[in-house]
Amino acid sequence: MPLILDDLDHRLIEMLKVNARLPLVKLAQALGCARSTAQLRLKALEDAGIITGYTVSLAANDRSRVIQAMVLIAIESKSEP
Repeated sequence: MPLILDDLDHRLIEMLKVNARLPLVKLAQALGCARSTAQLRLKALEDAGIITGYTVSLAANDRSRVIQAMVLIAIESKSEP
């Protein structure tokens, strides 16, 4: 049976999108629920495959916008030495 998401689940997911490293206590406080409720909801979302992992987001720096390439060209000409 698929998990039916309610407002609390959607708010939890949105908070994790902004910062997936938030402690469970802070998540629960922001959601206005008990820590155990937030923990159970998070586990249910993971078990249902809705949350499949957590990631790190890196800040862009000037080098990330630079395109670098190396091109090797070989020319075979019969008219030029």
